[in-house]
Amino acid sequence: MVTAQRRSENLQDVPISITAISGGDLAASGVNSAADLPLLAPSLSVAASGSYIQPRLRGVGTLGNGPGIENAVALYVDGVYIAQPIGGVSDFSNIRSVEVINGPQGTLFGRNATGGLIQIRTMDPSPDLGGNFAIVYANYDTVSASGYFTGGSDIVAADFAFDFSHQSDGYAKNIFTGTRIDYKRSLGLRSKIKFAPSDDLSFVLAANYQRSRYSPVFTSAPGTTPLGGAGPEIRDRRDMNGTYDPYGRLQAGGVSLTAEYDMGFATLQSISAYRSSKNEISFNGGLTPNSNVVSNLEISEEHNQYSQEFQLSSDNSGPLTWTAGAYFFSEKSKYDPVELYGPFYAPIRITINTKNHTKSQAVYGQGTYKITDTTRLTAGLRYSWEQRDADILWTLRAVGQSIPIIDGPVVGTVSGGGKLSTRALTARLSLDHDFSDDILGYASYNRGFKSGGFSPGNPNAPAYEPETINAYEVGIKSSLFDRRLRFNASAFYYDYSNIQVQDLNGGVLSIYNGAKARLYGLDLDADWLVSSRLKVHASLALLHSEYLDFDTAVLSTPIPGGGTAFGTFDAKGNELPVAPDLVGTVGLDYRIPSSVGEFKLNGTYTYNDGFFAEADERLRQKAYHMVNAQISWTSPDESYEVMLFGRNLANEDYAVLLYSQIQGDAIQYAPPRTYGVSVKFNF
Repeated sequence: MVTAQRRSENLQDVPISITAISGGDLAASGVNSAADLPLLAPSLSVAASGSYIQPRLRGVGTLGNGPGIENAVALYVDGVYIAQPIGGVSDFSNIRSVEVINGPQGTLFGRNATGGLIQIRTMDPSPDLGGNFAIVYANYDTVSASGYFTGGSDIVAADFAFDFSHQSDGYAKNIFTGTRIDYKRSLGLRSKIKFAPSDDLSFVLAANYQRSRYSPVFTSAPGTTPLGGAGPEIRDRRDMNGTYDPYGRLQAGGVSLTAEYDMGFATLQSISAYRSSKNEISFNGGLTPNSNVVSNLEISEEHNQYSQEFQLSSDNSGPLTWTAGAYFFSEKSKYDPVELYGPFYAPIRITINTKNHTKSQAVYGQGTYKITDTTRLTAGLRYSWEQRDADILWTLRAVGQSIPIIDGPVVGTVSGGGKLSTRALTARLSLDHDFSDDILGYASYNRGFKSGGFSPGNPNAPAYEPETINAYEVGIKSSLFDRRLRFNASAFYYDYSNIQVQDLNGGVLSIYNGAKARLYGLDLDADWLVSSRLKVHASLALLHSEYLDFDTAVLSTPIPGGGTAFGTFDAKGNELPVAPDLVGTVGLDYRIPSSVGEFKLNGTYTYNDGFFAEADERLRQKAYHMVNAQISWTSPDESYEVMLFGRNLANEDYAVLLYSQIQGDAIQYAPPRTYGVSVKFNF
């Protein structure tokens, strides 16, 4: 069952391209976090850097982060929109299901879902006492533990989940300091209390907390000579060479209250939510320990959001089913502060203080009418009003060339920001038809928009306006051969306008509107139950992306002596960043029942044919393969399970982030080969 239309429906009955993944399928495929989801959803890519996640769907997404910057692929956890890609969700320890919904979802979900959305549902409390506990040991001296406990009565039930991970040995080394880096240590807590005083009324109070310590590594991309020279040789491409070790700290948490009342003809739902996060990060942006060009970056970032949604959904008794609602959102975020310093910036130290306040309100409605017993028409509208207020201040202090830096007097300030108001109308129109009991076809139009705003680190940058997508899609959903084969396909065309372009070449993130593009492609997805023991999954995402108008694109050119020079050019005809032409996945599950328990074999193979990192098509991630596998044994009474697993078994070095900057091209790699053993107890 899926909730892509804000009501529980069978996946095969919903005229939308969706990848639906159960909690069991996540565990069987070794998907432990949001960063792993592309293994099962090839139209999705996720750049996970430290505590940030930056998803893209069908080539549409957002590069960069900061106060007021939100993803073009929306993230929802238990019905709550998570505005900032900081600690959006901890490790997947108590996940009921994940839905990856392709294409603009601007009617029922609204803001910033131009590319689509990821909807995560956690487990609900059960009146039956039960749970599980697991402990894992993996290479790089990594110890993890997770647990889930639930119980209560039919009226009041509660649960509690936790996940803990401590990686002692990092994936990389800082050549200059000799320290192991690129690690993550985290703790996540979740709990729900469900109160159902009657069959018609229920309340669910949910709370979560996440804390992590991590070491984000940005090193020189292959073939790069950093500004100031290469310094000591880096023998392992994952290693870095900087004056100090990078570090990051995150604390995030939230609380929500969901109330539902069944009025007979319709169900009224209220979702009230609050969330806050604080993230601190520090690293050497110079890519070299050369004392003349050291550039240090320290970021302290805070976010606080509140949202309230009221929704009324009809029952399914008549020819017309409908959903209507109202939504309010408020977020306050800030840099407090960002520090840019070091000999590279001397004789100036730059301190950036940014405050951003976003307020959004919307009303929406969508209805589906049965024209005949086999044909349905769906139409929906959403009207949104948003206001952003931003204050951006640079404080410039005189400093010397020495390390450590000694602050001098203030020599100047630069201020910027302002107010931006936006009104937008988004829409959905869809026609679907049952060609038989097992085959559904559909055609749809969706319009989505992503909010405008201000570049949080650049007071000189003007406000950027909203971007929009007009999406056209046709698809088919089928359950064949006595429903042993599920095959779904969709073809789409996007008219992508006023694209918000992220520019990092000036040392701070600037965002501007400067491009128009078209994207089209094909998504294929199949599950085949070959026998009672063997299940095969295959999916394929084909994509063509092309700028139609982009005469202010950034052109980066390596300087022979080190570093990068920048200019502008016309990128018409070039591909969009991080938009691979082809991504394919094949996976299989094989069960071997026996008198001593059940053995399970699982393997997943993913191929990505590569992508360009930026509009000038200079930096490219080449094609790569991902191979994951695991074997497990479950006791006859299913009370405990032992599993051996391996991730990235081919030990591929591929980029999570890849970009050009003044100091030279920088890259952050995905984790290398990892393997380990886990023991799980069920009760």
